[in-house]
Amino acid sequence: MAEPVASPSDPVPAGPVAPLSSTVVVGFTDRPYVDWSAVFGGALVGLALWVLLTSFGASIGLFLAPPWGASAPSTTSLTIATAAWFAIVQIFAVATGAYISGRLRQRVDQGPLGEVRFRDGANGLLVWAVGLVAGSIVVAMAGLAGVAAVADAAPRTSVSATGVDITIDRLFRPQAAPAETSPDSATITILPRRDRAAVNREEIARILAAEETSDANKAYLAALVAARTNLDEETAEERVETVLAERQEAAEKARNYGALAGLWTVAIMLISALAAWWAGALGGSHRDDLQ
Repeated sequence: MAEPVASPSDPVPAGPVAPLSSTVVVGFTDRPYVDWSAVFGGALVGLALWVLLTSFGASIGLFLAPPWGASAPSTTSLTIATAAWFAIVQIFAVATGAYISGRLRQRVDQGPLGEVRFRDGANGLLVWAVGLVAGSIVVAMAGLAGVAAVADAAPRTSVSATGVDITIDRLFRPQAAPAETSPDSATITILPRRDRAAVNREEIARILAAEETSDANKAYLAALVAARTNLDEETAEERVETVLAERQEAAEKARNYGALAGLWTVAIMLISALAAWWAGALGGSHRDDLQ
């Protein structure tokens, strides 16, 4: 028996009417876990904020750190301020991008609240990951561009300012000869003429490149210094010991600062990852509260 067909004039059965909303609510299993459009949108905002605030901090640093003058802050103060600003910028930019991602993620319904919050937090963490990879690419490209510019300018200059060259110059810096006086003339100071080609700088650079300089190499360097300057052997040995000690101390400080900078960077990245997860879940919570 054929079922009756309802005509357009028949009354519509009464039933619950879904509230109007600007956000389309889909089923819990109808969408994937990751909303890539929201992730990339949040990562783009976070990266833009990072670039903006980093440039702002660099500009403020140039104002506060003049290249000369007694009012210039110390190196330690600048290092601490730079590390603190890096931490603030990184965490704020990542958290903002993750929050935007959580707010923009498509709302789901008919699912456990804990699972919804997990998906929001995971999308915020993906904002952190995408921003980290994109920022690393930008920094790597800037570094390669800087290396290429230095390599391109190197053949056009004859001045080298590497640490080894500076150390060699300090070793063979000429010492003023004793002043010669005469009744009919003023005091005359004679400086020895320097000939850079006469010093085997490559050999000395290999000696300085060693982790520890042996006593034989120290004696050899002292003999070279005494022969090239107006210093006696004892003073030449003291100069060699002083220069090598200062070079070793500078290398040790650079190693310690590098290790601290690496640990600080890792710690800030981990903290910013936690902030991204929290901000993504918070953005999703605000999205659902406004419905």
